[in-house]
Amino acid sequence: MKGRAYVVTAAVAILLAGCGGAGMEAELAQVPDLCFLHVHLEEGARLSFFSELVGEFVPIPLLDSLLSKGDVGVTLLGMNLGDFTPRLLFLSRSVSPAELAELCASRLGGRPDTVENGYLITDQRGSIRGAVAERDGWTSLFTGSGSDRTATRWLSMKREESLAGDSNLVSVCESDHDLSILVPENFIGFISAIPTGMLDRRQASYFNRIRGIISRAGIKAVRLSMDVRDDEPEYLLLEFRMVRRGGNRTSLTVGFGDSEIPPDILVEYLENLLDPDIPR
Repeated sequence: MKGRAYVVTAAVAILLAGCGGAGMEAELAQVPDLCFLHVHLEEGARLSFFSELVGEFVPIPLLDSLLSKGDVGVTLLGMNLGDFTPRLLFLSRSVSPAELAELCASRLGGRPDTVENGYLITDQRGSIRGAVAERDGWTSLFTGSGSDRTATRWLSMKREESLAGDSNLVSVCESDHDLSILVPENFIGFISAIPTGMLDRRQASYFNRIRGIISRAGIKAVRLSMDVRDDEPEYLLLEFRMVRRGGNRTSLTVGFGDSEIPPDILVEYLENLLDPDIPR
């Protein structure tokens, strides 16, 4: 009887260990809480849906290579206001630090150098292009200015300093969609505080509308997920989850399928519809 109990206990422990290593909350525990956005992509997700939108900021060849090996998390940590280059964090459980350093060097240019806490990717002038580190089974790549210092801080980051400490975001983070965009309260506050003096009239009007929605709804956290189902015709599914003031929640799911209009074209149309620079 004791032997059977031991076997059952061991099996449950293995299952719980496996579950603890997966899921969005475990991923969020690796993301600094002062970030702006976090995007989760399932292995094999179709990059064609947003490569035109984010290709200027995210190295698509690197992302494509990582997605061929497993799920990937991409975090917008900040933005260099001098040249508007983003500071990014890539997270993967499917590649080793050495493999990610080689991928980064080949896709971004430069060479990987071994350091105490991982790897630094430097260009021909000796400037740091990225920093690779590993902890808790997660391999990270930080890009942008100060990536070496950011990687060092990440290695000692506590759970309460991560997005896993944001109870509102955690409550809506889980999804089985190919693409999920998670918006923490930090970014919502940033949007609300952008000075309109640095924007033109159309952009200012656009941001004021967003601020009005945020203020009236009391938005605390948002998840927007997208999936393409291989039906005939292909079916685009969008899911929106939001936590509002007082812990209230809003959910909205929209699906679209058309034998003539493929999902790629629909997403492009929605991007154009939301672009404040396009004349109406």
